Amino acid sequence: MNNKLQDVADGFTDALSELAQLRDEVKVKIHLASMDARTAWADLQPRLHELDHKLEEVNHVATQSLHAAAVSLQAKLRRLRDDIAQG
Repeated sequence: MNNKLQDVADGFTDALSELAQLRDEVKVKIHLASMDARTAWADLQPRLHELDHKLEEVNHVATQSLHAAAVSLQAKLRRLRDDIAQG
């Protein structure tokens, strides 16, 4: 189970890294671009910031949810283990 969670986390990290790389490449090219491209960049930039913020929120909520589920499952497994040992 931990490997699957790590795969999901790695997928988010990879996606965010690629997004940051693309953003940086566009920033560099924008300096050389026409006014139309600058306007398009100005329209996209707030949406990129919004996406970053939403991804941070989702990551936080998902981490909390997964942690709670893991703690609950641990408690149930411990109870089962103890019941088997006593029985």
